[in-house]
Amino acid sequence: MKHSYLLKLFCIAAMATTFTAAFPFESAAGDFTLPVYDPVEASYKSAPWIDATGYFHETAQKILDEHGTPQDNITRVRTAAPEIKIEGMKEEFFIMNIVENKAEKRAAILKKIGKHCYLYLEEGREFPESVLRNIVDRFDNVIYRISTETFGSEPKPGIDNDERVTILMADIKDGWKPGKGFVGGYFSPLDCYPSKVVQYSNEREMIYLDCHPANPEDPFYPGVIAHEFQHMIHFANDPREDKWLNEGCSQLAFYACGYDHPSQILSYAADPGDDATVWQNSMEDYGAVYLLHYYIYRKYAGSTPEEKMRFYRSLVASPLKDIESIDAVLKEFNVNKTFEDIYKDWLVANLINRPDAGDGRYGYDESLTMRVHTTHNITALPAKIEKAESLNHGAANILFTPFAEHLPETPTLIEKFAVYSQKPAVMVWGINGWQTPSEKYVPQGSDATGGFVETKMSGPDKKGFYFAEIGPFAGAAAVDTFNYKLRYEDGTVSNEKTINIIGPSGRSGAVKSRMAEKNILVVNFRGSKPSEANKNKLFRLLEIIEDPDGKITVGEVPLKNNQAKIAVPSYGISAAKVYFIAYQLNDKKLSFNLEADVVSSMKEAGKAFVMSQNQ
Repeated sequence: MKHSYLLKLFCIAAMATTFTAAFPFESAAGDFTLPVYDPVEASYKSAPWIDATGYFHETAQKILDEHGTPQDNITRVRTAAPEIKIEGMKEEFFIMNIVENKAEKRAAILKKIGKHCYLYLEEGREFPESVLRNIVDRFDNVIYRISTETFGSEPKPGIDNDERVTILMADIKDGWKPGKGFVGGYFSPLDCYPSKVVQYSNEREMIYLDCHPANPEDPFYPGVIAHEFQHMIHFANDPREDKWLNEGCSQLAFYACGYDHPSQILSYAADPGDDATVWQNSMEDYGAVYLLHYYIYRKYAGSTPEEKMRFYRSLVASPLKDIESIDAVLKEFNVNKTFEDIYKDWLVANLINRPDAGDGRYGYDESLTMRVHTTHNITALPAKIEKAESLNHGAANILFTPFAEHLPETPTLIEKFAVYSQKPAVMVWGINGWQTPSEKYVPQGSDATGGFVETKMSGPDKKGFYFAEIGPFAGAAAVDTFNYKLRYEDGTVSNEKTINIIGPSGRSGAVKSRMAEKNILVVNFRGSKPSEANKNKLFRLLEIIEDPDGKITVGEVPLKNNQAKIAVPSYGISAAKVYFIAYQLNDKKLSFNLEADVVSSMKEAGKAFVMSQNQ
């Protein structure tokens, strides 16, 4: 015997205390090529919000397995004309109390009847009539039209035989605390079933909007309706779609209906290791899926508004799931790329955001100038990264930037130069192969009693570096080299280093005898090796080189058993910055290690992959 479903949701009482803070994105809405509308131009000033629709997903899938879709297999609750509703009437609704993980019955007053919606407000709460009218007008005249043209139709007339959508404004009990994120709203697909199937169904197509702490007077407030309405449309067209793809479409709807880039993108920018294809309902998830869909929409969904709409309507209607549905629609629209091809370019675009590079595929547009943070910044060599974990498409963004160990790079006898450190240190030094210099060249406060000089470094300076100033060596008989090493406060000691001093003839007397400058970066990448049982545990490693003029070269490093050795000649010269993006194509966590150092010659580097900078 089939049974009535109780709502079983994940309890998220602690949710509000674990949100990642996000700041509003200040740029105005870009030239998103949709039908003309009046966009909201102010920046989103509210606290970051999430959607609770995903918490109904598993229960909805079980009901689909047992009862099928509402449209095909459920008799409408009312087969006659829809019930006549009058503004001011009171009704009771089941609303989820997320903290206590239960449905509560609450009364609400019908405040406005629009062309496409009924607007209810929880009893006991009041907002200006103009605010409520604006919400209805925005849904009727902007959100409904753009969403249905871009994503498809909602259930129409739906379980209640009424073509209007119910919008209920209420305080969603989510454990919110001041300064924290909150649940902005949700669509429950369970409302599309009769109460004999789902005990707490409200038996109508319905959107829930928070009104505390959410502020209905905020011009961005109706943007949450756009997000939730897309969920309703998606459930009507493809109720089994994976959450990450469905949420990405809803985030895109927020922008498409005139509400700017959603603020969650800054959470993802600050923590970009998130996997865009595995949904965990974090702030970073919302930012990641939006950026991915925005990137696809702008670059691969067609060149005209009509083509872009057809692309996304086809995607929403596809019976396939996950990446397969995107690949199928790309093929349908003759895009000669797979999802994985696009995803690779998208990761690069997130990191460097250079629309002038790679025929535009390595950047966004003038409305979106943000760049995601690197997860590892390496300036001092040698360096190691140990047991860094990667989940599926989550990326590790690694940046190598040469650290100026001294300035100027080629000091002369007649000028001062500075030696730099990234952490507190004492510089131990000498000249001409560790000889003790004349006392007049020893900085005040230094100790020269041990056969060499010890100078405590000052700082940090404005850039956060520690430094010691040396010289000039004017009047010295001959100073060809300055030899030093750094003894750090943490007990470690640097390698010995040599600075060549330019003499009166304009060259260093040590040039002929010194070793070649070390300017070849060598990186050893070691990802978890695929096992015989699972040969699909594959990493991908992307390399990006930026020269001093800003020219970008991008390539993929060939991996064997998830491992590779890479050499980057002219590191710090023609290769001003070197990025690596490591990610993997498996649904389990994999780890990688990385070791890096600089060497003097390709012979010393050994057999290694070298990416051409002329491509």
